[in-house]
Amino acid sequence: MEVKIYSIPVKVKLLDLTTGGPLVIVMHPNDMKELGINIEDRVKVCGANNDDITAIVNETTRLVKEDEVGVSLELAEKLNLKEGQEIFLEPSSPPESMLYIKKKMNDQVLEKSEIYKIVNDIIENNLSQIELAAFVTAMYINDLNMDEVEYMTRAIIDSGEKIKFEKPLIVDKHCIGGVAGNRTTMLVVPILAANGLCMPKTSSRSITSAAGTADTMEVLCPVDLPLEKIKSITNKIGAVITWGGAVSLAPADDIIIKVEHPLRADPRGQVIASVMAKKASVGSNHLIIDIPMGPDTKVKTLKNAKALADDFVEIGKRLGIKTEALITKGDQPIGRAVGPALEARAVLRTLEGEIFDDLGEKSCELAGVLLEMTGKAEKGNGFDLAKKTIENGLALKKMREIIKMQGGKSTVTSKSIKLAEYKKNVLSKREGYIEQISNKKTNLLARIAGSPKDKKAGLYFHKVVGEKVHKGDILFEVHAENKQKLESAISYLEKRHPVVLKKIIIQSVE
Repeated sequence: MEVKIYSIPVKVKLLDLTTGGPLVIVMHPNDMKELGINIEDRVKVCGANNDDITAIVNETTRLVKEDEVGVSLELAEKLNLKEGQEIFLEPSSPPESMLYIKKKMNDQVLEKSEIYKIVNDIIENNLSQIELAAFVTAMYINDLNMDEVEYMTRAIIDSGEKIKFEKPLIVDKHCIGGVAGNRTTMLVVPILAANGLCMPKTSSRSITSAAGTADTMEVLCPVDLPLEKIKSITNKIGAVITWGGAVSLAPADDIIIKVEHPLRADPRGQVIASVMAKKASVGSNHLIIDIPMGPDTKVKTLKNAKALADDFVEIGKRLGIKTEALITKGDQPIGRAVGPALEARAVLRTLEGEIFDDLGEKSCELAGVLLEMTGKAEKGNGFDLAKKTIENGLALKKMREIIKMQGGKSTVTSKSIKLAEYKKNVLSKREGYIEQISNKKTNLLARIAGSPKDKKAGLYFHKVVGEKVHKGDILFEVHAENKQKLESAISYLEKRHPVVLKKIIIQSVE
């Protein structure tokens, strides 16, 4: 005898909303009680043609009446639903992957097939935000072992598109973040491409920082490039610097990151899988990982930095990517500029040979490692070759090629970049040496001033760690698009100043 699942008839009410994630319906709480379901449970929505789709339930008494169901635009399109049409709803079980998420919540090791099932359900939008958050939390608390990291990496790679390039040497770099103003990518890419290497660099926009590489590059040219254009430009001139979010490389990872952000959680294993999957998706076979270490960065101790570096190298070996992880200083912003336009100007000033500060120094060190890894420079000579590529103008020439091919003006110079209309000099209130410049406070201050949405907003430091300052010296400039944002930034300084002056007297004992 066939057992039929209980269902109820309801009339469709079309709602002018899209979710961009799992399909959603809204029901009256009395109908939910009759069907025996709760918020975030699943129901099977059965259309007139016996087609059915599983959706996640939310409740409301404002948008729908009893015997009525509110349907999102996506769901209505998929089932060709019309206003007032009668359909049937019946309870549905959670996806199989929830069993494996609970397994990880119980600190058990996941098999390859189980991780693939989770990632597939992420891509298919079969998991609710709560279920995704549970998975991220489980990884954060219980971590992934190296086999699980490898399986997660491969599953993320297989979830999206891949690019194959004509050239044999495909190089890449990644910084795990936490340091303000760290625009080394925009120097490393043209240096390496000018030396005959292929570097299809997909970069991120800002989440919590004052600017991402994509935000800064966008000051010079468009960065929302389709996959085919990334491929054609790279094959033609050796490099691009684009926004990774514009293409469907490793899309499962992009969905996970959106959940990680509000949780302020970066599970170690997922961070490694995220980075390595995106590098593998563009065919990288030589990679450097920049791991900044400092009080305000994601990695605060040398022990943790070394452990993370070893794990990146291990996953690189498993994927066939020659990987070198570099532990770098993260006790202050890299370079003196923070904010898209200010950072873009600093990059061009470096390429033009006008300045060579710690941004140029670090960029040449990173580029030098890749030049040596790929045999373009002898061991110990990579830095010198990288710096020479700036000094002889080849890096600037290559950068202008990249800008032009991505749709910008190749004639752009550091002097042609416009800065914000409003500016305030922040002065030192006493004499001393700069002991620390907080990356967190710097980023937050720049964001209060309007960065990265306001491309011209940000900070420019006149003094850096180790330098002597006198009372009345300019520590840094605050740039803002309007007076209100500038005043908000200056008010913030009264509570949380990013610059710490060294104290000679540590403690007084009486």
